[in-house]
Amino acid sequence: VIFANVPFAIIGLVLAASWAFARRDLDASALRGAPRSAAAVREPSANPMVRGSVRVSVYEQRVGLAVWAPGTATMGLGFASMARSMVPLLEQSPFFRVMFAGQSHADLLALFLGRSWSGALELVLALFAVTQVSRWVSDDLEGRLEMVLSTPTARRRVVLDRALSLAAGAGIISGASALAVGLASVKNGLGLRALDVLLAAPLLVLFALMFGAIGAVVASRAPRVAVPAVALFAVLSYLLQQVGPMFAWPRSITRLSAFELYGAPKYR
Repeated sequence: VIFANVPFAIIGLVLAASWAFARRDLDASALRGAPRSAAAVREPSANPMVRGSVRVSVYEQRVGLAVWAPGTATMGLGFASMARSMVPLLEQSPFFRVMFAGQSHADLLALFLGRSWSGALELVLALFAVTQVSRWVSDDLEGRLEMVLSTPTARRRVVLDRALSLAAGAGIISGASALAVGLASVKNGLGLRALDVLLAAPLLVLFALMFGAIGAVVASRAPRVAVPAVALFAVLSYLLQQVGPMFAWPRSITRLSAFELYGAPKYR
């Protein structure tokens, strides 16, 4: 019954999307609220977050970061809470035994978090970097970059501001997740060193900056291709790192993955 209704659902969604696209104005939403009148504002805002291009960029993404950070923190709590129960299952599974070959039982707990939580967080940060590349491409194609350059602002300053903005957002996301894992480690008695967990946050920021740099280079040559190219590279790199060790692929193949080159952190 469900599959029989899928074509009708697709047709309905296409018709609704077509109606909304035709109804909306240029660069506006299809669902517009009633216009409101307000007093003219002639004084600059006292909000310190709107002073400085990097702070403005982070402030504009406050709603998105309010979703990314708690989401990754919840993910970290989930991995940390099930780590102790998952290690015996990994020891009994020949499928995962290949990934943890030659490791002692004491190290399996840290290795599990290094492979599972860190790997998942790396993927999240890579996808976050893809969203930032999408913002940069939109600025380039829609004329906002020309407005910034006309202030005047040097192009190298724009590149630096974008990198710092990406680093700030990635730091908030990875810091929230690392803090959650650290608290869960203390509560569940995982024995992880707090310093090692805290060091994971800035190191993962560098990982996100790598994808941002790749996206910036591709966007400078082919902006419309940058977002799908970086997203595809991130997903394929993650799958290669996860699947390669299971099937004992040679290192010459698995090292093509950016996740494999970064490595699996060991929190001991």
